[in-house]
This record gives sequence, structure tokens and C-alpha cells, in this order.
Amino acid sequence: MYVEVKFEIDRNTLSTLLVLADYLDLSLGEFIQDYLEWEYDEIDGLRSKNNV
Repeated sequence: MYVEVKFEIDRNTLSTLLVLADYLDLSLGEFIQDYLEWEYDEIDGLRSKNNV
């Protein structure tokens, strides 16, 4: 699945994301992509459990 996400963030949030990405040894893009994939998996998992 391919999803394109566009959003605006303030300088403080960007600074925080850069620190977290650096801590995890990821680029900012990789960090955001991993986070969105994790969020999607959580939502998909919840949907699956509710449909059983």
C-alpha cells in the first residue's frame, strides 16, 4: 500500500522529531514512515479484532 501524507509542523516539533530520529539512527523520513506504519498496523489490528 502506498499513502502520501503531507503536513506542517512547527520548529519545536521538528527539532524534537530530529532528536528522536537521530537517537534511533534513522533519517527523519524513515522515522516518520516507521511511525505511520506502526500506527496503521495498530489500527488494522484493532479493526481485525473487532470484526471477529
